[in-house]
Amino acid sequence: LVVGPHAPRVTTTGALQPVHWSAMIPPASSPSQATKTRRSAVASTTAALIGSLAVHPLTALAVAPKLDEDFGDLPPQSARAFKQYRPALEFAGDYYLFELREQITDISKWPDVEALYQGSSANGQGQPSVLARLILIPMQQIALSFPPDVSDELAEAKTNMERSLQQMIRAVKLTNAAVSTGASADQIKEAERAWQAGRTELNKFYALVNTAVGHEVIKPIPRTEKEPHVRTRQRYTQFKKGLAICQNRGGTNLAAGWGLLMVYGTATDPCGDMPSVESYLWGAA
Repeated sequence: LVVGPHAPRVTTTGALQPVHWSAMIPPASSPSQATKTRRSAVASTTAALIGSLAVHPLTALAVAPKLDEDFGDLPPQSARAFKQYRPALEFAGDYYLFELREQITDISKWPDVEALYQGSSANGQGQPSVLARLILIPMQQIALSFPPDVSDELAEAKTNMERSLQQMIRAVKLTNAAVSTGASADQIKEAERAWQAGRTELNKFYALVNTAVGHEVIKPIPRTEKEPHVRTRQRYTQFKKGLAICQNRGGTNLAAGWGLLMVYGTATDPCGDMPSVESYLWGAA
């Protein structure tokens, strides 16, 4: 993989475009943005996570699987693409379990869930929603890169996942009356059903990937946090805190400037101690 000024950028079309990695993390919030609504804050925090996944692509660390050993059943081009997008695909499951489920089960957070499915506009161009960036786009990239005999099934699972997310968004919409009286029991059950349906589709996607690779490289998502999972909420929370610290220090969007200063020994990297995606996903618990 290419890491540095010419690292590839993920696009919704499946193409790879060269871009400096420092541009992949959103800028830190300015004082004028402090009055943003809670929904916007949630979307910004989650967007920072996606930025970190782009900045820390899978590298040849001890905790990272080797291309020829773990992905031998895949064609070389598919294996390279899977190695690149696997971190985001695995993180999607953790986000779905540890963060999105919490918002679904807490009615007071339902307005936040609605905001996660809304796209934004930047520089006159439409941007995908938080849920699209965190879940759907990683699924799409993997589906596009895998052999034809499995890519159609992967694409179908991704489409079904998108439908489940849409059902979830519809389920959490509160009427004006419900804002004060609360959601009905049926509405709460429908939101839970939609979340579980999405979990089923994401696990199906994982299973198809595992079959194509030749062994289980991605663990399924449990129904609840009470069931065993390869990572814990505590680990997920610690990872997010590390990213928040990085953002508060100025974020890696300042990496080029910091790099020049470090050459002359006048500064240290503000995100030098930020946990890497590799250590979060595959490091020691």
